[in-house]
Amino acid sequence: MIVSTPVEWLALQRRFCSSPKKGLDLLRSGQLDISTLPMAEAKKDWEQIQKMGLKLITWSSEEYPSLLREIYDPPLVLLSKGKWERWEERHWVGVVGARKATSFGKEKTKEFVTALVKEGIGIVSGLAYGIDSEAHKTALEAGGVTWGVLGTGPDLIYPTRHRLLAEKMCEQGGYLSEFALGTPPYAKHFPQRNRIISGLSSSVIIVEATLRSGSLISARFAMEQGREVFVVPPPRDEVAYEGNKKLLEDGATPLENVEQILEVIQLQMSGLHETNPPKKKEEKTKEQKIKIVSPILDCLKKPRSLETLVAELHMPVPTLLVELVKLESQGLVKKIPGPLWQSL
Repeated sequence: MIVSTPVEWLALQRRFCSSPKKGLDLLRSGQLDISTLPMAEAKKDWEQIQKMGLKLITWSSEEYPSLLREIYDPPLVLLSKGKWERWEERHWVGVVGARKATSFGKEKTKEFVTALVKEGIGIVSGLAYGIDSEAHKTALEAGGVTWGVLGTGPDLIYPTRHRLLAEKMCEQGGYLSEFALGTPPYAKHFPQRNRIISGLSSSVIIVEATLRSGSLISARFAMEQGREVFVVPPPRDEVAYEGNKKLLEDGATPLENVEQILEVIQLQMSGLHETNPPKKKEEKTKEQKIKIVSPILDCLKKPRSLETLVAELHMPVPTLLVELVKLESQGLVKKIPGPLWQSL
């Protein structure tokens, strides 16, 4: 069954917004039975969406962000409010952290976001209290573009205290959601929305986090998606920064200055266009690849999770993810539900 009309997509969203991978698999396989979808509710949604001035961006649309489409479980639908531009027009960095932010965390957020905006980089965050709202506000104050990813329906800004902030964001950026109209702030939906924050970004900054912080979930998604994860080194040994310490121990990159992020972006750009590298460098790279790749392929004769691979190979998460993505592109490994990795 081919889903083509806005109402059909919204019906698909209604049924599968909490399990988008399942809906997408049915869609791709042609086994989707449209008669089982809530079409009546979807028709009402479409009428309300047009009245509210929301934009509907479907998984099959050309406007759908290519970065987001690449992740393991992309949203079926995005409902956005604001000034939507082609996502690929600029680079995007996710900035997240604790809801109960310290003065140090807020200062670092202002420092890095201001510097990134001056370079024309867009800021993505979650419109939550603390670091998220500080990132959005700073981006606006610096004259930049920022988008917030909601864990509710787009008609229910949460927390409600941030409604005015969300409206201001729409002047240059805006906010978006994969959830249907009227979806309340269920706790389970906020970890789910975190994968979109990282999915829309080429790099993610974790400003500050406790060991129970949702920011650690964002970092895990970012690593699984092959994004560069930067972590602000903690100023001292306190509970508020235990998450930072853990991520740095796991191989995340300590963020000392914004030039580090700009260098990564430049490498990402040059990597797409690099041709004919020096012969000596190429030969050395091949030797390094053999040393790295062979143990990975040996481990993946049976399905393994990312955490298991890190433990068995004693390899930093960012390095391992880069190699896995390369092997996947070469048809040597594949990602399977779990998510797990396995050699072919």
